[in-house]
Amino acid sequence: MPFERYFNEAASAQLVIDPYADRVIGANQESARLLGQAPAQIRRRAVSRLFAPNLPALIVFSQQLDGTSYGSGGHKKTTRIIRV
Repeated sequence: MPFERYFNEAASAQLVIDPYADRVIGANQESARLLGQAPAQIRRRAVSRLFAPNLPALIVFSQQLDGTSYGSGGHKKTTRIIRV
């Protein structure tokens, strides 16, 4: 990752995830401290397991970021992110 130094040294816990591939791509040192695991261990975890209690919210959030969501009956609809 080109921003790796800033990412690793950030004061807040940060993860780079691919929710569609169900994988953690990156984990900084603060996230490792917070989760009590080395960054390499976190990268081996499935996103769905890491966020299990909040998985429905993560799915909705991910769909909003890429502009897609699915209504009742499985029909795809376009959405947009509302910034607050």
